[in-house]
Amino acid sequence: MNKSKRVNWTASQRQAIEADTNSRILVDAGPGTGKTSTACARVAWLIQSQAIQPNHILMTSFTNAAIHEITARIGSFLSQPQMANGIRISTLDSFSWSLRAGFSNSDLELKGFVENIEQAADLLAIDESAKEYLHGIEHFIVDEAQDITGPRASLVLSIIENLSENCGVSIFSDEAQAIYGFSEEETPEYFGNTLPQEIRGRAELSKKFRYIDLKEVHRTSDEKLKALFFKGRRMLLDEQDIEIDKVYENVRKLVIESHHKKVATAFEILVKDGKSKELGSNDFLLFRRRSDALQASHYMGTVAYRLRLSGFPVVIDPWIARCFWDFTDERITESDFAELFAKRTSVTNEVEIDEKWRDLHREVGTDAHRISIRKLGNLLSRPNVPSCFSSPDYGVGGPILGTIHASKGRETDNVWLFVPNEPHYRKIEEERRFEEVLEEARILFVGATRSRQTLVISDTKSGGHFRRSGNMNNSKRAYTIKNTKTKQCAIEIGRKGDVKAEGLVGNRSFENEAEAILAQKALWNRRDVSTPLQANASKATNYIYQVSIDYQYTDSRYQDMMADKRFEEKLFCLDQSINSDLFLAGKIMGQKLKPPPKFRHFYSLGARSMVLSTDDSTRDLLFEPWSHSGFMLAPILVGYPDIFLRSYGGH
Repeated sequence: MNKSKRVNWTASQRQAIEADTNSRILVDAGPGTGKTSTACARVAWLIQSQAIQPNHILMTSFTNAAIHEITARIGSFLSQPQMANGIRISTLDSFSWSLRAGFSNSDLELKGFVENIEQAADLLAIDESAKEYLHGIEHFIVDEAQDITGPRASLVLSIIENLSENCGVSIFSDEAQAIYGFSEEETPEYFGNTLPQEIRGRAELSKKFRYIDLKEVHRTSDEKLKALFFKGRRMLLDEQDIEIDKVYENVRKLVIESHHKKVATAFEILVKDGKSKELGSNDFLLFRRRSDALQASHYMGTVAYRLRLSGFPVVIDPWIARCFWDFTDERITESDFAELFAKRTSVTNEVEIDEKWRDLHREVGTDAHRISIRKLGNLLSRPNVPSCFSSPDYGVGGPILGTIHASKGRETDNVWLFVPNEPHYRKIEEERRFEEVLEEARILFVGATRSRQTLVISDTKSGGHFRRSGNMNNSKRAYTIKNTKTKQCAIEIGRKGDVKAEGLVGNRSFENEAEAILAQKALWNRRDVSTPLQANASKATNYIYQVSIDYQYTDSRYQDMMADKRFEEKLFCLDQSINSDLFLAGKIMGQKLKPPPKFRHFYSLGARSMVLSTDDSTRDLLFEPWSHSGFMLAPILVGYPDIFLRSYGGH
């Protein structure tokens, strides 16, 4: 490994890192014991000391955000950090999609994750080419294995079964952090045993594995946090000895008592006390429910922040669309790219330009000095975008707001944990109570143990006891019914699909190409600033909402950073699915209501690239040159605005 990266590994960590290349190990590690660092060091050791080629290593983790961090960590252990980009690393969902794309002739439309995973597992059972692909793998690494259950666990077991006999397997897990049952969508999805439980429960498979425990906490030197890490894990793993409801109560009490500071509700902190600008750039604000995280983001207004939640589109670097939106050639040379990049982005730093070129050439190079733009478009249109072209979080900078689920595997100095006043498990049916009460306790434990230095706790009950939150059945869009008498609800804006290519540069959304070009330039100008937006339903576009900059926004924390580049026209159009879910919100209220003519208080946190594959039929709906290139800018759209629905009588 890189000699400049000096780490005093414990004996157990070194045992895991330097285990024989073809051995199979299952590493059990509590929070803060260096589980992910050890996994990354293991990969680096295989590459650097055992001469395994990066593209012969397959690694899975649970989220795209974790993949970004893992890739960077592996690189930090290598003398040539860029080698980390050659590792086949993805989520299991993305791996399944790629497997289907490479070896299946069936319909490749994006399906639910269960169907996607099951089809990939079926493919491995019958397709010799898919099996042959796995035979080229020399080592398989699985991170966060405690969260791999049901169809995902079956897929991983199928992968292991189809690996060559000499292929090593390294699995990293912590049963005390298993939070696979209740997702941030608040819907119970209990799929049975975890992957480690499945391995231990199968005698023939279990005896092939060597078991290693990591016990020493490295994440923090704070005695209060260390005690939380040890005591909480013991409570969760020894739950058989006490009544199950007591497990949750004891863990919750321990988490709250471990605080360094206690605060009030998110509204009081971020709005009344005006603390939104005082948060550290890497502070975590963690919530149990998606709707609560979105509500807190609403309180942030235009103060810079990032979201860590599922369901958002990938934030692909905006320079890609800025460079290639009108590029019609099949290939581009290194010198032409350097000139184009400098001209379009105003960045002339040769080191930065060279770094961008190396990333492009590694992924879509055709010869020593050229890359394929067509291949780049197809690569970036897939669900699993290489980390060198994308951001791990939804936003440009500032503190990170998200659910505890989306923070697993991550750590930071300061964590603000908003502990639910009432446990979610009160709604659980009796036959499922044991598993899911235990799960709720683990969720609190995972949230609290993300901290390295300071744990700030809020366990104050928020006002508005009448409020009812949930997620739309089909779109999974979060909503909160705030008042049925005034027909008021908050609804999530910014999910994947809320802004599509035709809403950005489509011939039904804009009068002409010139109008679309001006909107795209306005997005580029605001690529790294937060901007308040407003939506107006237009008869000309079948009442689809047209979005423009809200220059009437009066929050004292906001000032227009781009006053010299005011843009009064529409930026883009929202997808029709927003209208459909607003109608559905009315039905949830038990009334026949329709969407309002306009709404405000949602935002663009910056800009990202959107890319269409070469065979995407949507291209036919776009103006040139986008219909040919497939590259365009899109907003990093987010919001949880209060919307007042209308009665059909107009009252």
